[in-house]
Amino acid sequence: MAGAAAQAGSTHAGLRRLGTWLALGALASGAPASAGAWVQPEGHSETLTTATMGEAGWGRGADLERYSERGLTDTLTMVVRPRQELRGFDGADALQHAAESTLGLRARLPRPPLVGALSLQGDVSWRNGNDAQGVPIWGAAAELRLAAGWSGRAGALDWWSEVAVGRRMQDTGAAVPRGEVTLGAWRGPAQSTRRWGLRVQALRDGLTDGRTVDHYQASLFIPVAANRHVVLGWREDLGPPDLRGSAVMVGWSVRQAAGTR
Repeated sequence: MAGAAAQAGSTHAGLRRLGTWLALGALASGAPASAGAWVQPEGHSETLTTATMGEAGWGRGADLERYSERGLTDTLTMVVRPRQELRGFDGADALQHAAESTLGLRARLPRPPLVGALSLQGDVSWRNGNDAQGVPIWGAAAELRLAAGWSGRAGALDWWSEVAVGRRMQDTGAAVPRGEVTLGAWRGPAQSTRRWGLRVQALRDGLTDGRTVDHYQASLFIPVAANRHVVLGWREDLGPPDLRGSAVMVGWSVRQAAGTR
């Protein structure tokens, strides 16, 4: 019994650390094709559905996520992100299953000189499920994020970049920092709905125990129809040995203008 209790305690400690990492690290794999510094025009929307599979020091896992943005007005965008996850921890006979839902609002701010776009986004998220021992797990968090963006055209490329900083408050009362740098480009005529895209991101997450994890990801957007792309991605997670790992992602992106289907 003592051994089982020790194993359960160790697993729960890992789950607490992993919960922070997953809630933040998922942003790297589920971010939309456009940068978070910009808002969607009123009635416009963008959806990215992804499946991510990877492994780290704690074991193996898989996520299924649907990230959606919709312009409520020309200055306010709603963000919705439900996610399902499976985790297989080394040494555990069963899988952990959890569901997480995030709801957010992004507001366009007056931009200062030399900045192409500026926005402030607030998110709330909650998660529930069962750990590898069948014990219910749950949690909640809120995040505030300030993002600045720049964009332009160089030859056949429409490029954009973003720098974002945020702070996430856990339900335990702990606050952790977050930072992100994104570079991306679309290739082809500016008005084309069938363009190739590439996005590269570097993201740093703070954990509640004082450690940090760095995520590096590249995503390729392959046009298959008007405003529809297959998305292929790769992510490397660098940090403490138990959180260090890599993941592959495949997804489907859809953009929709107001009044279209």
